[in-house]
Amino acid sequence: MKIRKIDFMELLFLLLVLTGEHFFYLVNLPITEMDLAVIIAVVMFFVYLLYYKGVGLPNTDKPTKILLTAIALMVVCSAVRSQQSYGQSILMGLRPQRYFLILLAYFPIKNVILNRNGGFKWVINVMLGVGIVAATIYSIQYLVFPFKFLVVGNDYRFGQVRLRFNEVGTLFSMFYAYYKIIKRPCWKWGFIFAIHLFYYIVVIKGRSGIIVLALVLTILLILFNRQKWKAAVSIFAVAVVLLYASIPIVDQYLEGFREGIDSYQSQTDVRYKGQQFYIQSVTEDISSMIFGKGYVNIQSSSAVRISRAKDFYIVDNGYFGLAYFYGFFGVACNILMCLYISISTYKLQRKLDFGIECGVGIGIYLIAASILVPYMLYYYTYCLLAVELALIDKMKQLERGM
Repeated sequence: MKIRKIDFMELLFLLLVLTGEHFFYLVNLPITEMDLAVIIAVVMFFVYLLYYKGVGLPNTDKPTKILLTAIALMVVCSAVRSQQSYGQSILMGLRPQRYFLILLAYFPIKNVILNRNGGFKWVINVMLGVGIVAATIYSIQYLVFPFKFLVVGNDYRFGQVRLRFNEVGTLFSMFYAYYKIIKRPCWKWGFIFAIHLFYYIVVIKGRSGIIVLALVLTILLILFNRQKWKAAVSIFAVAVVLLYASIPIVDQYLEGFREGIDSYQSQTDVRYKGQQFYIQSVTEDISSMIFGKGYVNIQSSSAVRISRAKDFYIVDNGYFGLAYFYGFFGVACNILMCLYISISTYKLQRKLDFGIECGVGIGIYLIAASILVPYMLYYYTYCLLAVELALIDKMKQLERGM
């Protein structure tokens, strides 16, 4: 078997993806994974500018150019608004948003790595390999718990242990495997998809995640195989039944699930109060409604006090928390980016077969899941988005014959 040699830029890309996946939680790093991912992305960008002379930079696809410009404007406006709302310096408002710099990796991925012979296949194989390995290792860790060989946090939900992991490669590989099953069922991709289902349903145990996942899988089955719409509706229906009906074969698991829901009633009340606070805050004036109150730096005592950061957690309030930081402008930017990825991928996969059809599911999943958990506030989401944007825009160039 011939092993493909990789150069410095490809090595940096591999490290970026692994950083987004927390290096499979095998080690504790001396710096945060977010800072490491930012450093890698910035280094990739400057190597691209200085060594590769910024090749292809003027050919950035217009929608992507608009989205990246809007995201940059969103970040700056949030920092300015934080000064106006909390008396927090603009620099303190910018610093915790540094994870947006990961999007700089889009340019070298698209214009350098994907331009090489076999570049498309290599990038997709890296994402697939990291995702499959991650889902497998995480599932094994769950099965052998309380013995721990990964450096990962845990808590208990629905009467069972729950492990906390990032989602970069796993989202990519799960929807890739699902697409393969829809188009041409085979045991290999079926087995890989089963591992991912176990990981997302049993290991992560997201309270809303199961419904969101079932909804996305239903939509994908309808989009990619309209003759199976009855089966698609059945997926969502079965998920709902399993969650709320009393079926003996799954009763043991569901008993813990229902108890978990009851035990989280107080947390739900806190979330509701947080949502009411965020709604009241962003509707105070037109500036707050459009641009939000600004990003809270936890090192700013005034920002923490005014935003009630110790009472409510932004990450528990989905789009409400996102609107508090960035206003409706920021919420729109994030939703439009995910829609662009889903719609563009869906259109392209009907003309070209390059294996990035999973982008349809990724975009829909991020939009739906962010109703409760704002994925756009996590650094690893931008590792995934940079790859997806690069793949889409390169495919558009190929379609145009560039």
